[in-house]
Amino acid sequence: MDLGFGNENQVLGNLTANAILQSTKAQEEAIEDQLNKYDELLNDEDALDALRERRMKQLKNAQRQRQEYRANGHGEYSDLNPGQHGGDTIRAFFDAAKKSKRMVVHFFRPTTRYCDVVHAHLQKIARKHIETRFLKVNVETGADYLVEKLGIVVMPTMVLIKEGKVIHHLHGFDELGGTDEFSTSHLAWLLGAYEVLNYEGDAPDEVLQGKGVNSMKVARDAGISANIREGFQKDDDDEYS
Repeated sequence: MDLGFGNENQVLGNLTANAILQSTKAQEEAIEDQLNKYDELLNDEDALDALRERRMKQLKNAQRQRQEYRANGHGEYSDLNPGQHGGDTIRAFFDAAKKSKRMVVHFFRPTTRYCDVVHAHLQKIARKHIETRFLKVNVETGADYLVEKLGIVVMPTMVLIKEGKVIHHLHGFDELGGTDEFSTSHLAWLLGAYEVLNYEGDAPDEVLQGKGVNSMKVARDAGISANIREGFQKDDDDEYS
């Protein structure tokens, strides 16, 4: 077989061709084997019944989990202390932490404009990521104890909680490029990087392009990969609209 390599490289060309043919043959055999397994499954009623039963069980468990999430306040961005006294706020906070494995709690001041930016983004994220509880705490309404114990100084501050433990504070927008013009996907990606929600997709363009003075430095320091969950299409900000 003359592959155009010339006489001196004919042996190398033949070896390359054989390697390609062997690789192609192996792929074809793997596909054929997979198809045979599907054929066996389709002809085995007991196996099909077992598959259907497992699938139904998975669907029921997922539905049960969603109902539990909803019952515990997931799926919405809610106020933890609307006009409550300090003791009530403390009890509500720890009660929520016991019921939800993952929480994002935004400590805000009503007169701080940047807190409104966070409100808008978390409102969208909470609707999509029902696996996480999203709360807001007004630091001017009976939250002095929590503010002191959690070391809340900068507004806004998002406290990330996992398995009842505080794992990180997002102070202002330092980890979001140092700007209030970050996208909802950017914040969702960052929360996913800290494993307080299930982010599916590549990092948003603003992260990959290193917009803002702090975004890529923080990503490298935290050991955050550009792709949090491999095998998914890139998440678009419109999904949070």
